[in-house]
Amino acid sequence: MSDLPKYVSRNLEDLIPYWLIHLLWMLWAEIPKEQRGKVQYFHLAVREGEQQVRLEQPIPPYKRTVCLASPEPLDAVVVITETATGITMHLINEPR
Repeated sequence: MSDLPKYVSRNLEDLIPYWLIHLLWMLWAEIPKEQRGKVQYFHLAVREGEQQVRLEQPIPPYKRTVCLASPEPLDAVVVITETATGITMHLINEPR
């Protein structure tokens, strides 16, 4: 895990349930530190009534997909961006 402070945008908190935000942070933390890039994309999709989370990182390439039961699955794209001062989770269409 990084020692940098972690932030979650207000819009993301309003759209995505807390348990799913926590899961995204866990998936991010499971990327080996030496393989973790500065930007990760989480593609959330409804698949056969379940929540699919597809994690992609362009540089260095990294992919992982998980599916799980969810009372209210949703479609969205979430981004985690690391800078020198912190790590922010936000919706893809939000300004940084």
